[in-house]
Amino acid sequence: MRSRIGVVLIVVSVLAAAVLACGSGGGSSDLTNSTFRQVCDGQGVEEAAFYGSAADGEGPFPVAIFRRASPDSEWVLLGRGQLGADFRDEWISLQGTQTELVVCLTAIERELVTECYYTAAEDEEGGEVELVIELYNTKYEAVLRNAQTAEVYASTTFLAETDGICDEYTFEIIDQDVRVIDAEPGAGLVPFLEPWVVK
Repeated sequence: MRSRIGVVLIVVSVLAAAVLACGSGGGSSDLTNSTFRQVCDGQGVEEAAFYGSAADGEGPFPVAIFRRASPDSEWVLLGRGQLGADFRDEWISLQGTQTELVVCLTAIERELVTECYYTAAEDEEGGEVELVIELYNTKYEAVLRNAQTAEVYASTTFLAETDGICDEYTFEIIDQDVRVIDAEPGAGLVPFLEPWVVK
């Protein structure tokens, strides 16, 4: 009787382990897209989804996109609203467990197009702060990497152009009175990424 119970317990344990493994989807439930910042520095994320696994291998294969203002700056994760109207929504990774590819953008050249002048919210002393928003055409270096291994698949440079229209911007009051706004990179990314995101 004891041996039969032992066998049943072993079988149940094996099945439970299998269910947990399948439920993980090959990645950690705690994985977020911000985790993939390290991929841009050459360090892969082992828990990332396998490249080519989305939609039964037909794609699109989800991408996380990071940008930095210069080669010495920190990588910042870009959301859908920061890419421009030309970028395709279905390419963006909505959660870290889906991410298969990582794009790393570095602004390497700028051309000033427009200066926009604003009066911002009151500062700590109760006064108003004058702000200048500078809108730039931006030349980007783009590097496409595998999310799991950080292997470089492709690289290019492209020019993104701003519409030059002064708009309403909301900024935290920080110790600078001029903000640099780089052009949205989406239009230049589409032809670069398409061969890798859609097969």
